Amino acid sequence: MRIRVAICTQDVRYSEKLVKYFQKYYYDKFVWNVFTEFSYLVRFFQENDADIVLIDEKMQGEAEAAAAENVRKDCVWACLADDPDGEGPAGLAQLRRYSRGDRIYRDLLELYSHKMNAHFQSETMLDDKTSIYVFASASGGAGVSTLACAAAQHFAKYEKVLYIDMENIGVTGPVFGEGSETGFDDVLFALKSRRSVLELKLSSAVSRGENGVYFFKVCENVPDIMELTGEDLKELLSAIRRMREYDKVILDVGNGLGDKEIAAMAYAGRTVIVMENGGIAPDKFARYLKTIRMFEEGRKTDICSKFVVFYNRILQQARLPEQVDGVKVMGGIPRLENGSYREVIDRIAGMEVLQNIR
Repeated sequence: MRIRVAICTQDVRYSEKLVKYFQKYYYDKFVWNVFTEFSYLVRFFQENDADIVLIDEKMQGEAEAAAAENVRKDCVWACLADDPDGEGPAGLAQLRRYSRGDRIYRDLLELYSHKMNAHFQSETMLDDKTSIYVFASASGGAGVSTLACAAAQHFAKYEKVLYIDMENIGVTGPVFGEGSETGFDDVLFALKSRRSVLELKLSSAVSRGENGVYFFKVCENVPDIMELTGEDLKELLSAIRRMREYDKVILDVGNGLGDKEIAAMAYAGRTVIVMENGGIAPDKFARYLKTIRMFEEGRKTDICSKFVVFYNRILQQARLPEQVDGVKVMGGIPRLENGSYREVIDRIAGMEVLQNIR
């Protein structure tokens, strides 16, 4: 199903430019009808309908009259304003006319999510387009987030990659930027209370970093992400796959072993276990693996067979084992002493050894 949008403005140049942009980048999600006079829009409604109606701010008077005559029907109405500030005089939501195209796209999805009985789904059924990778560790401080962010940036050079920080205390700003005004909080709200609009929220709340990685602004209300269940996580990942927007999803779960982390590993196509070479890391990994296998047995699901090990902060002369407790070792990242956190990630992202994660 595609979202039906009617736009009414006498600024023909603007409407043509807007529709042309959406037909180029979002052709499979919207159907547009363009009107230059409000009377034409009213006549259109005699035999047709729309999901969203965008009108020029100069036509708010006509919109008020249409509301009084019950012409507005079951649509979401919004005003295209040069300088929007809250609701317009006609009680309409306001969209900034001269926003970037991707921002208008998110605004339209946000509007549509408020439409009664809204539903949105890809016209193509679920397939194997989107590969999901979980990055985890048996202990804190191993550099899971560093490697996950670097891998996302590495693959984003030639694929569309979504990075999701599932740690309870996550930080994405230093790597990807602050993102849009909305973020993962909106996604979690839709997941918990309005699952019918989850895919819309996933599209409207996502941001794109300068390094090409798509991400969500971190969850401000930490208890919300802590309370996620395994079923919630499965529904979230299923919705992302149904969208067919991304080639890869990088899921950073840290060193947790709760319900959502186990569900993520069970659902993913591959789990990358990040660990250091030496010290007590092998002992912790052995206990971690033993615990995961207990979950496997209890839930009758496959997890450990999808594990691979990736070492972090190894010395140049160190020799890596081929396996650790039966789990294949795919490579390692050398210890990098100098540079900021962002610079370290940039350096790792340029390493070809990350191709072994595929």
